[in-house]
Amino acid sequence: MQQQTELAYKQLKTEIEKLYLEVYKAVDNEPTIKTLLKGWKVLYSPLIYKPDVMFIGINPGPGEEGVFDCDYEGKGELEYLYSDYDLANETKSVFEMVNKYDLLYNAVKTNFYYVATSKADDIFKITDFLGRGDDTKLGEQLLKYSWSWTKQLIEIIEPKLIICEGADAFRNVTDLFIGAIKMNENVESIYIDEIQANIIGYKTILS
Repeated sequence: MQQQTELAYKQLKTEIEKLYLEVYKAVDNEPTIKTLLKGWKVLYSPLIYKPDVMFIGINPGPGEEGVFDCDYEGKGELEYLYSDYDLANETKSVFEMVNKYDLLYNAVKTNFYYVATSKADDIFKITDFLGRGDDTKLGEQLLKYSWSWTKQLIEIIEPKLIICEGADAFRNVTDLFIGAIKMNENVESIYIDEIQANIIGYKTILS
């Protein structure tokens, strides 16, 4: 099944690269918009079939400036395990407190949108510039395919548990499978029968 997962991802990767190259070309001569688009990255871990945990944030941050990374090969382990930024450290701390640190060695990490920006809202400034309203517009395609790619990635990976890093990520991921779920508390959990996985979401102070 791991081989089938990699084959399915290769097909997905072709779509992702094609659209993002079109996006980059469209903003290349627009310095104001181009500065908002820092880079793009899909995976922060190896591509694992049936991992214990799948982390999904909203989008990469400014630390990915200049990066164009849609690959799944050569990812040694979950980035959090060897990183020292706040989200990585806090995630490791929580898993350590509940004696589940070992699950991080069998985890996948991605984001709902692959566009790297300084602020999550900058995604919509970029897509507004690229055009919205119908499927011929590049901005509309970027948003629409982000939803499709995330759903496909979940389905080909088949995680046992999905942890959504932030309220927006939780709302978007649950919307892929069922009607809108509001996050009323700091942490919410729901079981999705369609993918036979629990989805946990937590609010963040900063995106």
